[in-house]
Amino acid sequence: MGGRGPRIAWLVGAALVVPTAARARDLDYQATEGCPSRDEVEASLRARASGVESRASRIDVRRDGDAYRGEVTLGEGDAKITREVSGRTCGAVVDALALVAAIDANANADASAGAEVDADANGANDRAGDTPSAPASENVDADRGAAPRANGDVEIGLGVSAFGLSFAKGEVLVGGAPYGEIALGDAFGVSWMQPSMRLSGAFTGEATTSASLSTRFKLTSGILEVCPVGAHVGAESIRLAACARGEIGSLTARAGAPEDGFERSRLWGTAGGSARLRYLFADTSSAVRPAIEAGGGVVATMVRDRFYAGTESAVRAPTWLWTASVGFGVVIP
Repeated sequence: MGGRGPRIAWLVGAALVVPTAARARDLDYQATEGCPSRDEVEASLRARASGVESRASRIDVRRDGDAYRGEVTLGEGDAKITREVSGRTCGAVVDALALVAAIDANANADASAGAEVDADANGANDRAGDTPSAPASENVDADRGAAPRANGDVEIGLGVSAFGLSFAKGEVLVGGAPYGEIALGDAFGVSWMQPSMRLSGAFTGEATTSASLSTRFKLTSGILEVCPVGAHVGAESIRLAACARGEIGSLTARAGAPEDGFERSRLWGTAGGSARLRYLFADTSSAVRPAIEAGGGVVATMVRDRFYAGTESAVRAPTWLWTASVGFGVVIP
């Protein structure tokens, strides 16, 4: 009877130290600024592994151009293998690495269970170091999951720009243009074929073109820009786009004093080309990223009705005009 007490106590003590959830073994986690914290990574490993201890010993995530590349080391010694993952955001890369580690942990647990059934200790040790996944050099692309900018993925931009449009007699129409934009990833598997389309509404203040007639003009129009050529370049998320541009709206002229003058509106239309450069701020692990941009272009006036004050021609728009803009917005990947 005296010998049973210590044995029961030993069994109870052993039960208390059995882990009930998956954990990472002394995880060495290295990542750039803006990536998930170590605690978040370990929590993701536990959640993915479904109660099985992860073999992940090291996770390293680094910046690679305008994307992220990560590596997870599984196991130790002769059984050590590595897996690589690339993606647009650090969070997507870390999540994919946790999934890889979970698949490895579950496969390793199944191999160990099979070895116990065979009652072969040596065979169990050998199979515990194996993994049924692909060779260590194989890359896992996180862009196939939630990360944006893979083939066919959509990116939405919203913002407002301030612009200037050259006009008659050296004057410039200055205004604002709120916009919405849709951009795709590598549409044809080519890095510079990232098409986009933008719709803007342009509203200008008044510009005086004739001091003797006190003639003032303002423009209200809609602008559609289709950009078949676009690409992300550099490590700071710089995007360049070349666009075809069309515009249609109303040009309004006011002449004379407000109390005894006149106001006329004419159909306004232009067509031409433009280029745009956008700087996307560093990834903040947020669903919305701020951006600034600058652009410019040359357009031809398609509708150039003259305005008259009495018998005198007040103004006629030139054939060719230039436009320039700066803007601020947000991008939703």
